[in-house]
Amino acid sequence: MTLLLALTLLQGAQPPKVPFAPGVQVTYSTAKPGEPDWESAITFISGDSSEAVLRDRWLRPGRAATGTAKWRTDQRPLSRRERRLAKSFYDFSVDDDTTTHRGFTWFMVSTAVLQGLKTAGRMEVIYQPSQNWAPVSGTLERSGRTPEAYPVLLDGQRTTVAGIRARGRFPGRNGTIELDLLILDEPDSPWLLEATEGLANQAQAPAKRQVIRIATRAAKGVAEQLAADCRANVYDILFATGSAELDTESSPALAQIATALAANPAWRLTIVGHTDSIGTAASNLDLARRRAERVGSVLVTDFRVASARLATESRGETQPLDDNGTPTGRARNRRVELVRNCRSGGQEES
Repeated sequence: MTLLLALTLLQGAQPPKVPFAPGVQVTYSTAKPGEPDWESAITFISGDSSEAVLRDRWLRPGRAATGTAKWRTDQRPLSRRERRLAKSFYDFSVDDDTTTHRGFTWFMVSTAVLQGLKTAGRMEVIYQPSQNWAPVSGTLERSGRTPEAYPVLLDGQRTTVAGIRARGRFPGRNGTIELDLLILDEPDSPWLLEATEGLANQAQAPAKRQVIRIATRAAKGVAEQLAADCRANVYDILFATGSAELDTESSPALAQIATALAANPAWRLTIVGHTDSIGTAASNLDLARRRAERVGSVLVTDFRVASARLATESRGETQPLDDNGTPTGRARNRRVELVRNCRSGGQEES
């Protein structure tokens, strides 16, 4: 447990809450042997008290087809009963897999599993490794007595949430799977913050998936940030890895920018592209430039923003906000920054 989380708990305060509600988006970074890191965004797109619908969007560079790669989509129902009571779970997406996996949770465990780990220290569960493997049974055992601190970008701000560590071995026909999980300590939304999966007695490094960003509807809007600070970092504009290709999940963030400009006719914005440090400085400067220009062109063509109100710049990897040595830090550094034409006092420049 980090000093920050320890002090928080000692002072009687609680780590920030992560709701399970429409509009919440959880972004994972996945590392697999022999492939570049890639991101996927799980979005709660609709639901009521009985059933939610979740959607996963991703582009996996190591699996991209020859020519223009396309974004993949996987969409699944998740009932309130499954969220509360299911003892089975899985954490993968396959766009041509039509299996609904009813009775399972997706990228999370159920409230019952989380509570069992916290009270009894162990839970008998079923894990679905992938569409090509049969489900495997095993025991998850809690590791440690206190919650672990986990750094995450929550609504654009770096913060720390609490997680419960659990490990287990799951024998199957293709070998014994070893799981190492960190589960968000939130009964209503026990997302898998980290999930490391490997085969026992294998030399190959295990695959690891971890949360890097969580977005909720509680975030301060772009218009508020621009009005108060004359600038705003936007993390919900999603690009393919190493590309200026925008994902459709970026539309709400782009619409928010367009709405802010429509409500404030005197505003002009400079769209500044930033990257992490993966790659060369020259390639990152070019990538950030192309991404900023792409955001500007989409705002003009799809959202009818006058081109005269927009300018673009690139900073590449030169202005990091966080440590490029961690996935969460790199996620915070990969951003589109909006800068308003302000002078002293927040008034518009002429």
